[in-house]
Amino acid sequence: NGMKLMLPANIILVLAWTLSGICRDLLMSAQYVEGLVTSFGGDVMQLFPFICFAAACVLSFATGASWATFGILVPILVPIAYAVDPSMVFVVLGAVLAGSVFGDHSSPISDTSVLSAASSGCPVMEHAATQLPYALLTAFAAGAGYLTAGLTNGSLLLSWGTAAAVLSGGLWLTLNQRKEAVRPIATVDEV
Repeated sequence: NGMKLMLPANIILVLAWTLSGICRDLLMSAQYVEGLVTSFGGDVMQLFPFICFAAACVLSFATGASWATFGILVPILVPIAYAVDPSMVFVVLGAVLAGSVFGDHSSPISDTSVLSAASSGCPVMEHAATQLPYALLTAFAAGAGYLTAGLTNGSLLLSWGTAAAVLSGGLWLTLNQRKEAVRPIATVDEV
């Protein structure tokens, strides 16, 4: 029974490794993208962590699989970061991993969403709709952090501070909107 449950995940991993191997060895995607990045000069490297994060978000949301996104993007984007600016390798790797988890968590076709909805007795689309606002808020905060990391050459303090500020601002706005929505029609004194 355990093998039956793991078979779809194993098939996805094997297919992702196959696709990444084809992209790496036959299509030479990493060298092609590296040539594009270096042809634009250092300016694009400042946006590279954010671009990697956004690409991972979109790909993992579309496929519903974080591991497949890891397998596709890591072999392509990490060597590019190493070739262009070795100090940004860990930032790019973090951006790919974070973006992949976003899509896996919020996609309605993700195994995580399907199993969570099934275990709670909730329809899958309703579960995904309830998760999406929270996932989008954290994705915006993380995206701002990766944008700051690229602009500040990987400054940990500034990128975390930016992400924390965006997340705090988003939470503050959300809480204030809910307070407005929950206001009573009349207070006790008015009645």
